Amino acid sequence: MGRIWVVDQGNDRVQVFDGAGAFLFKFGTSGSGPGQFSGPMAISIDPSNHAWITDQANNRVEEFDENGAFIMQFGSYGSGSGQFAAPTGITVSNPVGSSAGGSGSPGGPGLPGANNAAHAFYYLINPSSGPYSTVGSPVCSQAATSSLLILCL
Repeated sequence: MGRIWVVDQGNDRVQVFDGAGAFLFKFGTSGSGPGQFSGPMAISIDPSNHAWITDQANNRVEEFDENGAFIMQFGSYGSGSGQFAAPTGITVSNPVGSSAGGSGSPGGPGLPGANNAAHAFYYLINPSSGPYSTVGSPVCSQAATSSLLILCL
């Protein structure tokens, strides 16, 4: 198994662990500047292992490399094209006709037979009602601050 990426909404950061659950690193701080968060909600990992994170209270999406270094951001508050009002979910897909590639299988990192990075395992953990999982479906997140979104690749 590859890395486990945890959106830690209450601390405005993302924590990254190895496949056995050992802490590797964290990134993000509270704020509205590049690489900062105000209510990160969801994460999706693209075929280049870049993390795309919805930043709910800042009404934007931020991109980070595989080591947590900020790359870019887009979005602002509003209802127009390219604007958001508290985004809570994200899915990054491969271009049509491409495959995820990577270690672990011909189709992607640690996903036997998968031919698209979206065929990852998503876990939504709510401490009050237990873990839930879906396979190969869009990321959904809850607005409650007691929820964690974990993406295992």
